Amino acid sequence: MTQTQLFKSFDLAESILQRESFASVKTATVNAIGHFCRKDKKLTNRAIKLLSKTTYDQSEKTCCATAAAFSSVDSNDTIPFLLTLLNDCDG
Repeated sequence: MTQTQLFKSFDLAESILQRESFASVKTATVNAIGHFCRKDKKLTNRAIKLLSKTTYDQSEKTCCATAAAFSSVDSNDTIPFLLTLLNDCDG
C-alpha cells in the first residue's frame, strides 16, 4: 500500500467513525486505525484525536479495540486514555 493509499484509507476510516452508530462497524474501524498507525507514524495525531472519542464508547468491544489501537500509537499522549480504559468499571 502506498502512502497515498494509506492516507486515503485513513480518511475513509475517519469518515466512517464519525457517522457510524453500530458497534461492530466502529470496532472494525478502530482496529483499522491501529493498523494504519503501525504503517505510518505521521497518522499519530489524527489517530489520537479519533480514538479519544471511542475511549468513552458504550460498547465494550469498541473500548477494547480502542485500547489495542492506542497500543499501536507511539505517543505518551495515549497514556491518559489507556488509564481511563483500564479503570472502566463496566468493561
